[in-house]
Amino acid sequence: MQPISRGSFLILGVLLAGFKILLDFFLLKSFRIPWSPGLYYSPLPFDLLHLTPDSYPVLLSLAALALPFSLAGIWLCLRRLETLSLPPWLVILFFFPSINLVFFWYLLLAPAQKSVFFSFLKRPESYSSAWAAAMISAAVGLAAIGLCVWGFRSYGWGVFFAVPFAIGLISALLVSSKSLRSFRYCFSVSCLAMAMVGIVMISFALEGLLCLLMSIPLALPLAMAGVVVGRAIATPSPSVRPNAFVVAISLLATCPLTATIDTWAGLPNRLHRVVTSVEIAAPPEIVWRHVISFRDLPAPTEWFFAAGIAYPLRARIEGTGPGAIRYCEFSTGPFVEPVTAWQPNELLAFDVTASPPPMRELSPYDIHPPHLDSFLTSRRGQFRLLRLPHGGTLLEGSTWYELRLLPEAFWSFYADFFIHSIHHRVLHHIAHLSEQRSAPVRLN
Repeated sequence: MQPISRGSFLILGVLLAGFKILLDFFLLKSFRIPWSPGLYYSPLPFDLLHLTPDSYPVLLSLAALALPFSLAGIWLCLRRLETLSLPPWLVILFFFPSINLVFFWYLLLAPAQKSVFFSFLKRPESYSSAWAAAMISAAVGLAAIGLCVWGFRSYGWGVFFAVPFAIGLISALLVSSKSLRSFRYCFSVSCLAMAMVGIVMISFALEGLLCLLMSIPLALPLAMAGVVVGRAIATPSPSVRPNAFVVAISLLATCPLTATIDTWAGLPNRLHRVVTSVEIAAPPEIVWRHVISFRDLPAPTEWFFAAGIAYPLRARIEGTGPGAIRYCEFSTGPFVEPVTAWQPNELLAFDVTASPPPMRELSPYDIHPPHLDSFLTSRRGQFRLLRLPHGGTLLEGSTWYELRLLPEAFWSFYADFFIHSIHHRVLHHIAHLSEQRSAPVRLN
């Protein structure tokens, strides 16, 4: 395969991308669907779980149009990998959102094996040190997080995908500056770098411990992938510091770009629903009284509530019928809930017009990171009461919420779990009040 220069790679890539975007724009316009940049960086631009037959022509048309451009892009990347003496299997990064942007930047900026441009970079011995490599990787990661979160107020693909991936990649390159290190060694250094990022963010009151812990299941596999790619890049090169330098610049350029795309495309506004139910040994007429308002709940025993997740304290209501205002007080403040449906002994539904932060960060400081503002928002809720044959009541509580964190599927797992736990506390408390210390309830 013939080598390809940086200039040719850039020109051909921009022409192909521009032509593809133009064709997509007109194709979507023919289906009366607005074009969005999110079409190119989200792994699932369409909700494949909720496709209707009317969506099939659009999806198939876009797939057919994307095929020749994907083949051309793969061909260009393979040529550039051959030029840089890198393994061809790295072309798989072409298909990963956000990570592929780092990949493209690297292919464009990577120096030749004996590049004069990078000859002034003398590799000191400290770059062979695991601690030095971890500190450099952590510094690049912190800079990228700062640009995304505090520069663009974006918690998207750049923060949660590109940063841990690049930390793993840069760590592997730096510790392999003299000779290729084992995967275990490189991954250990990347974990040290991510621990440094967490310590700095907590020490300087930038983030809380609980949120950092929740991101670990996402960050570790991406760091592993970065280590694999970093070791592959280091293999053919006797001097990899220029490669690490290019990757660092690529990351700093890519993360703000991804954050800008998040802003242009708009974050998800899909409503998620969480439903919890409980059987109560009391008739709906009694249960209803405790649904519309209830006295103080006992202190929570769950560890995550003690760690800062907001939990309910009490509820009161002003007025009766539709238009009444219900106030559900949480540990972080009150929810304001105008009643929209009032069917005594059957249904109480309400909107949420004001809500407190979803948590207090676990931190030695009084901090308020940007993700506490409007990134998890409750929109409406309801209590439904169903009379059971034996005279008891099935009480069902529902919450509809909006999540503006990416990847949505990952963070909604936590959100669903915490909201279900909140429902459990409220429904169990209502059951206890209704049954007047009778038999314990059975949760579904």
